[in-house]
Amino acid sequence: MLKVEVKIDDLDYEKIIKSKMPGILQELSKQDDKMSKLAHILIGLEDLPINMINAALGVLSKQEKEDLMVKIFTEYKDEIVNFINSKAHKNSISAEFIEINITTIN
Repeated sequence: MLKVEVKIDDLDYEKIIKSKMPGILQELSKQDDKMSKLAHILIGLEDLPINMINAALGVLSKQEKEDLMVKIFTEYKDEIVNFINSKAHKNSISAEFIEINITTIN
C-alpha cells in the first residue's frame, strides 16, 4: 500500500464558486424539499448568489477560506475518491484509491 500526499496552494476561490455554483444549484433544485424551492429562486437571480458568496469570501482571511475548503472537500471526499478511481481505470491504471484526508497546513 502507498500513501500519496498532495499539497494545493493558491486556490482561486472566486473561480471555483463561479464554476461550481450553477451545478450545485441544479442538483439542489432536483430535491423534493424547501432547499429545492430556494435553489429555484437562486437560479432565477442569475449571478447575484455568486456575487454574494464572493463578497462574503472577500472578508475572510486566507486561513478561514482554507478551513471552508477543507469542510467542502471533506463533505465530498467519497465522490473525489470515486472520481480518482474512475480516472485511474479509464487510463488503465491498476490501483484502487481507498480514502482521502483533507487538512490545512499551518
